[in-house]
Amino acid sequence: MNEAITFLDRIIPEFRRHIANSPGLREKLLKELAAFVAFFKHHIRAFRDGIFDTIRQQINGDAPLVLNQCINLIIELRLCLREEFKPYLPSLLPLLVGTLRSD
Repeated sequence: MNEAITFLDRIIPEFRRHIANSPGLREKLLKELAAFVAFFKHHIRAFRDGIFDTIRQQINGDAPLVLNQCINLIIELRLCLREEFKPYLPSLLPLLVGTLRSD
């Protein structure tokens, strides 16, 4: 695992780029990113702002399966970041409530 950690700075941005540019793969990539976060736990902290940006960009889409994976990713980030998660709530909650209103 230690060797893999050194490559996170290359892997996480690629995940984010492919999520943004590959609509057909978005659900799967978000699921894989959530698994990645669960595996690497606190090593993800350096990439949290970018990951939350990706969530904010994808959560307003009209694909329920993508929304489900965004929520799963949020859960994994909450477990990983613990108290460091709180500052992200003000930007996430309105988006989540907005998805409820659109249904």
